[in-house]
Amino acid sequence: MSISTDNIHHISNPSEGTVKIYNRTPNKFDLLANTKFIASDGTIFVSKEPISIPAGAPDKASELKVKLTASEYDEAGNLI
Repeated sequence: MSISTDNIHHISNPSEGTVKIYNRTPNKFDLLANTKFIASDGTIFVSKEPISIPAGAPDKASELKVKLTASEYDEAGNLI
């Protein structure tokens, strides 16, 4: 038996997407670049830039769109 690696391609640009972060507290939150966000399926997404989430209120949440990049590993440390 032999295995050919001729058709295996590495993705040079990992998946990216945008999420909305809501804040209903009166406090502003500052997150560092490379903050990790874990999806319900265990996929890890990472922020490339620092994030500053403005203060909100219980009746009016602040809202911020953030661009995230998928990690090569899931929450359990498995390569995806």
